[in-house]
Amino acid sequence: MSAENKSLRRIRTKELRVGMYVHDVGRDWLHRPWWSRGKMIANSDEIKDLLEYGISEVTIDLAKGVAPDQMTAQAGPSEAKPQAPQKIQELERRKQPRPEKPVDPAGLDEEIPRARQAYTQALGITHQFINDVRTGKKMDVTQVEESVENLIDSVFRNRDGLLAILKLKQYDEYTFTHSLNVAVLAVSAGRSVDLERTELLQLGVGGIFHDIGKTQIPPEILNKPDRLTDEEFKIMKLHPVRGDEILDDYQEVTPLARRVVRHHHERLDGTGYPDGLAGADIAPYIIISGMADVYDALSSDRVYHKGMLPHEALKVIFSLREKHFPPVWVDRFIQCLGIYPIGTTVRLNTGEIGVVCAVNHASLLRPKIRLCLDARGRRIQPLNKTWDLNHPGLADREIREIINPENFDIDPASCFEV
Repeated sequence: MSAENKSLRRIRTKELRVGMYVHDVGRDWLHRPWWSRGKMIANSDEIKDLLEYGISEVTIDLAKGVAPDQMTAQAGPSEAKPQAPQKIQELERRKQPRPEKPVDPAGLDEEIPRARQAYTQALGITHQFINDVRTGKKMDVTQVEESVENLIDSVFRNRDGLLAILKLKQYDEYTFTHSLNVAVLAVSAGRSVDLERTELLQLGVGGIFHDIGKTQIPPEILNKPDRLTDEEFKIMKLHPVRGDEILDDYQEVTPLARRVVRHHHERLDGTGYPDGLAGADIAPYIIISGMADVYDALSSDRVYHKGMLPHEALKVIFSLREKHFPPVWVDRFIQCLGIYPIGTTVRLNTGEIGVVCAVNHASLLRPKIRLCLDARGRRIQPLNKTWDLNHPGLADREIREIINPENFDIDPASCFEV
């Protein structure tokens, strides 16, 4: 037996304690709460994450961490859970190591024009295939896949370029932009948890097709500005099945992408549709797509509805934690978008006002911002000066509050006109 094998021991997850080193949880990365195979347990929340995933046993390495017989009993009952939005910030304030993320090869200013081009091209293709389905024509799936590949290229060059385009765009065609936005959000979230490129492609194609079944829903129901009646809602709930049926004629669309189309409204507690899936029956890529769908629907403007500010939509996602979406995956979604999502207007403790332009993924409470107003309320020109609040030289500055840009005549989009 090798020295490594002698140091390994299988224990129940409930027996884990801070300071132990988990060698393996016996699951592939999609079905465990962290991306790496091994990990030092830094706090009790990481143990809870394993239990939430249904992992009842793990293998620990005695050579890299403390052994069970070295541990003393942990004290006292756990503290009561803070409520959102405070809990969102508590997620970030946990003192635990985070895996190092590689620096994006392209800067934000460099990537935004390319991200805008990729988004605009994909939007045109989305227009085309939705209109083709409505008129009974054959869709060109290859074109859709190529447009998703371009989105993936952008996300790999810079994680924030497409997200800046996403919520700071000037489009009024929700039917088309929503499908594309869900694909962008899903791909961005998938990249943040290190999905393989082939998986990102299927996730993106599923996202861009996720509402294709709505082409079969009567327009008077689909575009109704008032609350749907029970009968109308029953008809609306058919769209995932209708979308799956449409894709019967397209064998090139993978089973994973089709499951996104059929199951993006399924929920953890079994209250979703169309198949009432629950718990472990809902795969991570379905969860990612579902959160992307809800977030964009809440934060998008429509003819009859003003979208929420990004942070407000994120609060709603958080409120669905443990009910509609697993806590671990809600946390990952927040890690991707940031506690202060791109496009959020904030006031600093100095009185200065700026717009969040990029997320510091290793320090979510200290994003990068572009200043709009100085401490006296005077406009700053040009609007391309970026402050990294995580820089040691700006340690005295911190975000005091989120504000509505309309109250200060600020157009967040103007900070991204590169």
